[in-house]
Amino acid sequence: MLLLDASGRVLGGALKDPGGARDVTDAVAAYLAGVSQEAARTAKLLTLGGWTALAAEGKQGHVHLTALAGDVLLLVVRDRSVPMGRLAVIAQRAAGAARRWLEQQR
Repeated sequence: MLLLDASGRVLGGALKDPGGARDVTDAVAAYLAGVSQEAARTAKLLTLGGWTALAAEGKQGHVHLTALAGDVLLLVVRDRSVPMGRLAVIAQRAAGAARRWLEQQR
């Protein structure tokens, strides 16, 4: 799980590569910088309204990205054994906890 702002600054959490040997937190956070703007732009072009979450399935695992207050993003990653529906529930619960934590930091 990873909590970051729109510029890619890590606010909390950490990520390891699929083998669990290498920390990829900063690389993933840097890659996700700007995703919020791109998602908002795409949703606007498609007249979908504001975006709240993105989910993707991959060969190594599944990811769920949630837009929180302001430009804060929450990334939840799980292996392929976790169904996407369950990942969405996990992400929703984690987002609630992250929102409470962010409120306490203010």
